[in-house]
Order: sequence, then structure tokens, then C-alpha cells
Amino acid sequence: MAIHVLGESLDVRNVAMGPEYPADLDMVRYAPRRPLIWFWRMFDRSPLGLNVWLGFRFRCMLGRHIFKKMGTGVKIYQDVKFDYGYDLTIEDNCTIGRGAVLEDRAGLVIPQGTNVAAGSTFSPGGHN
Repeated sequence: MAIHVLGESLDVRNVAMGPEYPADLDMVRYAPRRPLIWFWRMFDRSPLGLNVWLGFRFRCMLGRHIFKKMGTGVKIYQDVKFDYGYDLTIEDNCTIGRGAVLEDRAGLVIPQGTNVAAGSTFSPGGHN
């Protein structure tokens, strides 16, 4: 029974994710991204998520399917948080530090060459 429960807890269909509750969520746009966002979060929690070289490549690969636009030369460190993804644009040569929060609920563009510091919040008005 314990193995069955563990298997069910790893199925994205059985996981509640915070962005599913606000009224401004466009479920049609969010639904295909939901499993990828969950996969991103699980990767970051795994030992593989600590591998910087692999992490940059993996997150950028997923970001191309989650975000509105993903530029080239982007580096995204572990534990970066965002809500919807579908209105998030990260332009070329940006670096997103570990644990940064990208507030993308109202749409967000991270301009070319931006360095979002570890642990900081980036919102439509800029850094916080």
C-alpha cells in the first residue's frame, strides 16, 4: 500500500498547485503547461537539480514549452518560482538567480541581459 500511495503522490494529476486557485488564471492556456511546471519543480527538488550544467539546459528546454518566449543564452538556477508561465518572456542572455521569484500573473518581460539576483523578486515594475 505504501508504494501505491507514493506512486499516486508522484502523479501530477493528484497534486494541487497554487496557481490553480486565482480567478485570473486562464485554465485553457495553463493546462498544457501544468505538468511541465510540476516536472520543473520536481527536477529542482532532486539531486539532479543541483547539477548547474544540466540544470541550465533542462530548465531552458522546459522553458521553451512553458513560457511565452525564451531567449538564447539564458541561465536559470535552481528553485526559481513563477506562477503561470504562459505570459512570461525571458529575453536573450538573462540570468535568473537561485530562489528568485518571477511575478508573471499580469504578464512579465525580463529584458535582454537582465540579471535577477538570487532570492529577489522580479515583477512587471522591475526588481523588488
